[in-house]
Amino acid sequence: MRTSRFLAVFFTILFTSNAAIAECVATGCTNRIDTIFIHNDGIFIRTDGDETLLNCTLEQGAYIYLKSTHPNYDAIAAALFTFYTTGATVFLRTNEGSPDCSLNYIRIER
Repeated sequence: MRTSRFLAVFFTILFTSNAAIAECVATGCTNRIDTIFIHNDGIFIRTDGDETLLNCTLEQGAYIYLKSTHPNYDAIAAALFTFYTTGATVFLRTNEGSPDCSLNYIRIER
């Protein structure tokens, strides 16, 4: 019973403390991840923000793209799945002017 209460309080705090305003600017987005689309060449990511504000060409008109050739692909992919699962807010920094809105790096937001 105490464990159930602890878990309920823990998850309530976890999800309400990450209730940031979804925001995208020319260089990246600070949002929650809505969609992860795994492709043989990488991972496509969509957030709960307005990616059209980014200064790059969105993949398939809607996605930020993590290329499988990115030097930190495995670490970033693992973090993205964690952020998606927990609903945490993350900053996704894109490469400005890129033809595929490729992801440069991520930063955890508290």
